[in-house]
Amino acid sequence: MTVVAALSGCKKDNCTPEQNIAVFGKDRAITTYYYQADDYRFYSVHSGENLVFRYSHTRAECEDVLDDEYGFNFDFEIDKAADKFRFEGSELALTKGVVLEFGAWVSNQYQNIGSGLIEGSKISANQWRVKADVTTTPLRPDQQPKRITFDRVFTLEQ
Repeated sequence: MTVVAALSGCKKDNCTPEQNIAVFGKDRAITTYYYQADDYRFYSVHSGENLVFRYSHTRAECEDVLDDEYGFNFDFEIDKAADKFRFEGSELALTKGVVLEFGAWVSNQYQNIGSGLIEGSKISANQWRVKADVTTTPLRPDQQPKRITFDRVFTLEQ
């Protein structure tokens, strides 16, 4: 009976709630890397010329449940001079959009955005309204397509 209780969930006071964070950075860029010998993909967000947006989701985690960690970061880049944007279908490649899942049971390698829509408009120097409904394209056999949807206000990273 003890094993069943440990696997069925967690006590509310031992849990960190689900989190969704929406931020953007100025003077940034995204670069993807692929090491063929190891079949390993990763990316970096670094100094650059544009705006990079990050939508980060972390599932609720409980201290008394093993390996329940899970989340993802969805990063994409737009021209710094834009006041609004809309990317759909094949135009999504222009955003260099990538999704990186993290946790105990995922590959920890990025996936590209393969289909959908990302659109946004500037509210102020420190805020953007961004809507997305996108699906990833798996790059490895151990990955599954992932659909990401949100309608959020992104704030400038401090």
